[in-house]
Amino acid sequence: MLPYLFLIDVAIVLLALAALLAAVRQHHRVVKHWHMLLPGLLSLGASIALVGYPRWSNVLELQRLTLAVAALLVGALRGRAMRLASDRVNKAAALRNAVDGIVVAAVQLGLAVVNLALDIMAGGLNALTPTFELILITAAAYLLGRSVTLWIHVRTSADVELLPR
Repeated sequence: MLPYLFLIDVAIVLLALAALLAAVRQHHRVVKHWHMLLPGLLSLGASIALVGYPRWSNVLELQRLTLAVAALLVGALRGRAMRLASDRVNKAAALRNAVDGIVVAAVQLGLAVVNLALDIMAGGLNALTPTFELILITAAAYLLGRSVTLWIHVRTSADVELLPR
């Protein structure tokens, strides 16, 4: 059971790292439309992995879902307020001022690394895991709301040529 916990902790760190790299890639670069979804989906994977161990029913607890819905709405509002340019012919987009995604993903990665270290030192689940769960749920829901809103927004916004045709 213990090696399984550490394997999940490593997966959480890797998913959080991938979410951070996806968020960094969006900052002042032209990316494909589907790349808008990556930070949110990867962050959600990390959060579900942490909350779901050792019982997957933990994911559906009312308090966690309420917090997730609130953070999702805040993320969706942020995604809608962001300035972007969309090249619908080449299915590419460029974001302006996407630092919030980088900061939230970096916080999630930092907490995932600290959680892994504490689990190793404790030889199992550490006492701070519930706190980390709440923060990771909030970060993941924010990034997911932001990502989905941006993905919808790039598909419906005015067409601007970003890549040569």
